[in-house]
Amino acid sequence: MQEIFQQLGALFIGAVPTMLLFIVLVLAYQFLVQGPLTATLKERRARTEGAQEDAQKAIALAEARVGEYADKLRAARSEVSARARLV
Repeated sequence: MQEIFQQLGALFIGAVPTMLLFIVLVLAYQFLVQGPLTATLKERRARTEGAQEDAQKAIALAEARVGEYADKLRAARSEVSARARLV
């Protein structure tokens, strides 16, 4: 039993540098990659949502103008047909 504990202790001591290196790599990833990537994705999402809102406003404006043009066209056609009846 004593021999097993000695072997486990040796394995643990051998694994300590690997664990430390893993922890350092995870922390480096968090600061060097994950943080900037998250910030970039948040900015991208904000810009995308802003562009979508702008597009929806432009569509609504275009639909309003189409309605105005349709009304003007109807009025012009009725005026032309009224003049044609008079002639």
